Amino acid sequence: MIDRSRPTGAAAGSVLGTRLAITRFGTKAVVTAGLVSLATSFAWISAVTPNTPYTTVAMQMVLLGGGLGLTTAGVCVDGTFSALMLLPARPDTATREQ
Repeated sequence: MIDRSRPTGAAAGSVLGTRLAITRFGTKAVVTAGLVSLATSFAWISAVTPNTPYTTVAMQMVLLGGGLGLTTAGVCVDGTFSALMLLPARPDTATREQ
């Protein structure tokens, strides 16, 4: 059986994290929420036994992937915007023909 829960959680967390970091809360809050989600998922995963149902493991992987997505998205947004701020903004670059 193929486990698709972690990539699904990571994709959802990445898209949601990018939108939240840009529009609402900022990078620090999104990365903090992602790290808390990761820590929670690690603590929850440490309690797995051989008798743990698959649905519980799938929910753990979704939480893990969501935390990873939020953390990665926040860092990428911050890195992209900080790199763009270093570029010189010239008014003639949009209208100048090469």
